[in-house]
Amino acid sequence: MITGKYPNLRLRRNRKTDWARRLVEESTLSANDLILPIFLTEGKNRVQSIKTMPGVFRYSIDKLNKIESESIDNIQVHKSLGRHLYHGVLALSRDPLQRVACVGNSSSGIKETPAFGCPTVNIGSRQKGRLRGDNVIDTDYDKLEIFNAVRKCFDDKEFRLQCSLTTNPYYLGGAGEKMAKILAETKLDKVLIRKKMTLKGRVKDGWYQ
Repeated sequence: MITGKYPNLRLRRNRKTDWARRLVEESTLSANDLILPIFLTEGKNRVQSIKTMPGVFRYSIDKLNKIESESIDNIQVHKSLGRHLYHGVLALSRDPLQRVACVGNSSSGIKETPAFGCPTVNIGSRQKGRLRGDNVIDTDYDKLEIFNAVRKCFDDKEFRLQCSLTTNPYYLGGAGEKMAKILAETKLDKVLIRKKMTLKGRVKDGWYQ
């Protein structure tokens, strides 16, 4: 028979199994939880700064091999995860025991992550003007602002729930039928295939829009 009162007696029924302990434990964020993307450029022996991402560089393949050979903790070098593995990583965000976030300035963070409910940190102005789901946090090129956004992706239960329920603004359904109908009803002639310039481009924040 177990007798006594709290705090002298502390029942541990919620901590009996490993999965239950991980479920109720506090979340922490450290360098062990982050993936550092490495950007590539053509040529040899090149290290090219990225204007819109201060402190971040593009490396030629020979430099990339050097980074990989250094075996830096918590850094994995991949030329490409490929579509299936990349989407597999995003899909891990559906598991309440996993902490996954997409961080960067790629259009993938805007257009693909909503389908998986994956928390996303979009850095800078490159994706300005694009539709985005409620799973996206926009930040400036500020280290502390980015860090706090990642912490929110990992630790804020309300935001994580919001991400899992977000509506994908790039999915309306019936795309195949709509495209087939338009193609079937469109007259194919020289007027259609002649290239037309409909938008005036401009350079802003180092990007052509």
